Amino acid sequence: MAVVRMTGAKKSLDVKLVSLLRDELAILAASQLGYAKRHQTAAPAAAGERSPTGRSQLWIDANCTWTQPNRSFGPRGDLRLDEGWLEFQRKVLFLKLLRLLRGDVPVSKEWRQDLRRAAVLIGLSQMSTSVADAFLSNMIALELLLTRQGDTVGDMLPARAEALIGWSRHWIEDRFETKIRAAYQRRCRLVHQGDRDSPTREDLYFTDDLLLCLLANLVAHLNIFQSKDDVREFSYRVAAEKLLGAKPRVRPKSLQMFRRTYHAKDYEIY
Repeated sequence: MAVVRMTGAKKSLDVKLVSLLRDELAILAASQLGYAKRHQTAAPAAAGERSPTGRSQLWIDANCTWTQPNRSFGPRGDLRLDEGWLEFQRKVLFLKLLRLLRGDVPVSKEWRQDLRRAAVLIGLSQMSTSVADAFLSNMIALELLLTRQGDTVGDMLPARAEALIGWSRHWIEDRFETKIRAAYQRRCRLVHQGDRDSPTREDLYFTDDLLLCLLANLVAHLNIFQSKDDVREFSYRVAAEKLLGAKPRVRPKSLQMFRRTYHAKDYEIY
């Protein structure tokens, strides 16, 4: 049960209340990032709004032989907020993010708003049954976290991601810069050409992992990142340090890198 206190006429508040409820449920769904694989995720929703999680198809061949396979797909089941979930959130991301969104941590109003919007998008992505839609939500969330109006997004995404996680050997070994640039190109083909087949499941999972690494580091270091300008300045300082060949001092040693392994089961969805 959701309880919300608001003032105003009932009719005028209805749309606002429903929108707020959906956003809050999406933020809760965002807690699955890094914790659950996509074939294990749930889609929390208000009563009566849960998307169907199964389908039946009738196949008839040239000899009039027919089959009717049934299968489940996409997020299903309930979101379990158990001890395992809580322990993961304490260590990695979600509880720190909630403190920020509630206003318990001092950051700029614009930055709090962008982080909230990114969290909603991540949750919508986790609940989506479409690779293209989930991928696009992830890409918008990445742009909210790392870029601002006027930036050359295709260049700034890898540059600012590198500042946060480029210290890890996986940045080179797993070709992060190449994959980020490729993901952005696929995002552009999807948005500007309507090419919904452009993003693959591999692209989607890569953006999942990238968001986990970046968002976890941003919310764990709010003493450094109190605004989006701080993220930008941090990346410039890291780049300058690298250009000058100076001893690394800008990046805190507490930055983390998360790397997930995917198996055949993870590709049997959608």
